[in-house]
Amino acid sequence: MSNYNRHPDVHEEWAADPYAGYEDWIADQQASVAEQSRGAFKQVYICLPRELATHPPLRRRGDPPQAGLSVFEFALVGGCCALARSEYARAREKSAFETAKAELKSRRKRVFDRDVHRGQGWAAKKQAAATYDRKHETDDIAVHVKRWQLLRAAGLVDSRRNLHAVDDALRQLAEPVGHFPAVIKSSSATKDGGWTLLIDAKWVPRRRFVRVPWPAPTKGITQLALHLFLAAVRPNEDARFETVCRRLGIAKNHAGRSLSRALGRVNAHRRKLNADGALDDHKLPVEFVIESRHGGNRMRFNVKSGLSADEEQAGNEEQSKSDDERFDAEMRRCSQPGEDGAGYRRFDRKAKQ
Repeated sequence: MSNYNRHPDVHEEWAADPYAGYEDWIADQQASVAEQSRGAFKQVYICLPRELATHPPLRRRGDPPQAGLSVFEFALVGGCCALARSEYARAREKSAFETAKAELKSRRKRVFDRDVHRGQGWAAKKQAAATYDRKHETDDIAVHVKRWQLLRAAGLVDSRRNLHAVDDALRQLAEPVGHFPAVIKSSSATKDGGWTLLIDAKWVPRRRFVRVPWPAPTKGITQLALHLFLAAVRPNEDARFETVCRRLGIAKNHAGRSLSRALGRVNAHRRKLNADGALDDHKLPVEFVIESRHGGNRMRFNVKSGLSADEEQAGNEEQSKSDDERFDAEMRRCSQPGEDGAGYRRFDRKAKQ
C-alpha cells in the first residue's frame, strides 16, 4: 500500500494549498546551512599576553603600516593565538597521556585508558604535563590552517573580500610591530590551499595572560583598545584618567564624553556576546561602569553585574588565581571532549531543535 493511499488527508491538504509551509521549510534549510557554515564550535574568549591587552599596537587612520595593526590584522592575531594555544594543548595532552600510561604499564600487567584519569595515573599525568611545559615553554608552535578557518578563529566573516585580504595581512604579521615581535616567524603554502604558520611562543604565554571575550568589536580602534583594556583590568584597581585616554588613543578634548561613548558601545558588544550566557558560564564580566576618584584625576572600571554575591565571589577567586593554576585550568578545558581551542563551546543541536 503506497503512502499516497495510506494518508489521504495529507493529500487533500496538499491539494488545497500545494505551497503550504514551503516558506517555513526554506527558512529551516537556510538556518541549517548557516549553522553548518559557522561550524560546530563557538568561540567565547581567547587568551592573549597581558602586555598586548594593556598596550595594543594599533594603527589609526592615516598612520603608516609600520605604526601598528589594523582592526582586521589584530583580529587575525587573536585567531593565530587561539589556534596555537589549541595546538599546544592537544600536543600537551597527548604527551602527558602516553607518558602516564607507560609509567603505569611499568607497574602493572594490564592498563586501560580509564586508569590514566584516576588515582596514580592522574598524578603521573599531571607531573608529565608539568614536565612537558618546562621542556616546550619557549618552543614555537606550528599551525596548519586554511584561510576560512583562520577567519573563523578571528571572529570574522569568511566573505570573499576577507578571504582575499588574508594574504596581505599575514605578510604584515610576519614583521615586528613596535616593541612586539612578529607573530608569524615563518609561513609556507600547502597543496590544499592552506598555510603552515609558525607562531612565536611569546604570543602564547604560560604566564601573564588575560582572557579576552571574542570576537572583539571591529567598528573602531578606540572600541577595540577599550575592549582589550577591560580584559586586563584587575578588581579595585585605580588608574590615572590621562593614562587611560593615552592608551586608548582618545584626545584630550571631550575625553570624558568620548570614553563614555566608547564604553557604552563596548558594553553593548559584550551583552551581545553574552546573549546565551556564554560569558557568565566562564565567569567573565559583561558590563562596566566608570567611577571617578580623587576629584576626577583618577578613575576605576567597576563591573556592573547582576550576579549574586556567591557568583561575584567566585569570579573574584578566578581573578586571584596564580598564573600556573589558570594555565593548568585552560589546558584541561582545551583537552576535554567537545572543546577545541581557547574558549570554545559545543552547540547541542538536538537540544536546540
